[in-house]
Amino acid sequence: MNRYDLMEALNQVDEAQLEAAERFFESGKEPNMKRKSIRTVRIVLIAAVITALLGVTAYAAGIFGLRGREVAPEETFPMHFGTEWDEAFGAWKGTYALEFESPETCRPVRYRFGWLPEDLDFPCYEKDAEGWVKRWDWTPGSDDIPWAEHVEAEQKGTGLFFISDVYYTPQFVNGGALLLLNEVPEEITEETWGELSVLRFRSSAWRDWRTGETGQLDTSVNHVLLFHPEQGWILSISGTLPMEELVQIAQEVEIKQTEGLVEASHFENSYALFDAGQG
Repeated sequence: MNRYDLMEALNQVDEAQLEAAERFFESGKEPNMKRKSIRTVRIVLIAAVITALLGVTAYAAGIFGLRGREVAPEETFPMHFGTEWDEAFGAWKGTYALEFESPETCRPVRYRFGWLPEDLDFPCYEKDAEGWVKRWDWTPGSDDIPWAEHVEAEQKGTGLFFISDVYYTPQFVNGGALLLLNEVPEEITEETWGELSVLRFRSSAWRDWRTGETGQLDTSVNHVLLFHPEQGWILSISGTLPMEELVQIAQEVEIKQTEGLVEASHFENSYALFDAGQG
């Protein structure tokens, strides 16, 4: 906590709260209690109110959160992957950006599924003996950080699929964003699930980030994003499975913090892509 946090807390102290607390206290005090003691009690009451205010989560106080916005066709984002794409395009474009106010460092998380649809084939899904999704091996200097966990699954016979990924807000807090590259989102639903901020939406159209050409997707893509403002992680669950199934997967996933520290210096880019299949 710094001096600005303290001043903000002081500004939220309601005089009526203090007066009510004083009346409650005075109703039980000794008749000969000195005024100096009353002043001391008032200081203690102010401290108690400030403590209560600071006990409110940063998300509830409006300090942490996320903001989504449409991206103008001419806006670009400097992303570098060390490939021929960088030489050809230099800066990338997108359709929609999620920007975060969240901790500059956070602890990594693990997740495991409590429910999945039947008849799924997993070209990319490894889990340990307890069902926690396994982590990637880390290549120093790349965005494949040691806490990254990725799942791909396709439903047999239908071709419908889902993908899940974990992101961390320290990657985005210095002016970065989580981007849709080609998908154009429809109406976005914002919800609160306990401590989580949740976004749900469907994409039925696309806009080519290189040419600006637009069109309709062959199959609509659904997205559910779970964001923990205090802990600084995002779990993206996306795919062509029905929205109700993605929501059930999200509602029954188990997520836990683990040891370690994620910070901005771990990332080469301040941007990441969350189109289904873009990663």
